[in-house]
Parts: sequence; structure tokens; C-alpha cells
Amino acid sequence: MANPRRPAKSPADEALHRRLNAAHAGLLRVHKTIIDHERSRYERSSGPVGTPLEFLHLVLNDPWFAWVRPISELIVQIDEFTASREPTEPHQGEALLKQARDLLVPSESDDSFAREYFRAMQESPDIAIAHAEWRETVR
Repeated sequence: MANPRRPAKSPADEALHRRLNAAHAGLLRVHKTIIDHERSRYERSSGPVGTPLEFLHLVLNDPWFAWVRPISELIVQIDEFTASREPTEPHQGEALLKQARDLLVPSESDDSFAREYFRAMQESPDIAIAHAEWRETVR
């Protein structure tokens, strides 16, 4: 039975939501792999992190992890779009997919995110693999 509070989605809307959900899942994998790698780098530099809550505080507030925040924010935006109970505009969903494709482009000489992403991919085969798998989902 359909939810009376939510209008039925068109096939195009459903396809967009599937693409966004796939991109979201891939971004989560990339994000986790980056966070794990950056935690190892951080602990080698600054010593072990105590509790999971202390680590979360570092991820949210420490400059070491600041470069990862654009991915975190994009994941939240996609999640909010796909979970919205209000009607959504397809162009907004397409814009989120474009933003994801544009963000995850490693570069040695680009802005700070692209440069840090390039460095992390060079250091971690796991990040490179997660990136390659994610790129397959957003073609």
C-alpha cells in the first residue's frame, strides 16, 4: 500500500534515487577508507587516539581532518535529499551527483581537497580501490 503522505515517484525519480543511493553508498566507502587511513597517519604523528568519542571529536574539529569534511558534507546532503518526505526537484539530485563527480577528482596541483585526495590515494591502495569502485557507480 502506498504511503498517503508521500506522492508516488515517477520512474525517472526512482531511477535518480537509485543512482543517488548508489553514489551515497560509494561515497560512504571512500569516506571510511580515507578516515581509517588518516587516523593511522594521525596516530603515527601524534600518538594513539583514546576512545571512539575522542576520535569523532578529532574528525569533526581537528585541522588534520579538515580536508575530508567536503565528502562528509556531501554525504549528508545526498542523504537529506533521498530521505526527504517533501517532493524533490530532479535537477537538485542531478546537481548532487555532479558535485560528487567533480569533488572526487584527485590532482597534484589543484585545490587543497584534490591535492590531499591525490596524496591519500597514492599512499593507500585501499583508497584507490574504493575510489575506482565509486567511479563505476556514478558514470
